[in-house]
Amino acid sequence: MSSTSSALVAPKSGRLRKKILPYLLSLPALLVCIGILIPFFTAVYYSMMRFRLNLPYLKGFIWFYSFRSGLQLSG
Repeated sequence: MSSTSSALVAPKSGRLRKKILPYLLSLPALLVCIGILIPFFTAVYYSMMRFRLNLPYLKGFIWFYSFRSGLQLSG
């Protein structure tokens, strides 16, 4: 009786492993992408903000002003 029940359980776990295996193999790539993209977008967000530590109430978006002023030629 026990050999019959164990034989019935084995194929189900094999099918489950075959379904889960692609997700488990892609998990490290997903974690690396998250580890790269979250800091990147956080840096982009912070670079578009005006924030002074001594005047925190003047915080706001300046969008691309800092990039424009940095790229303008002084002359």
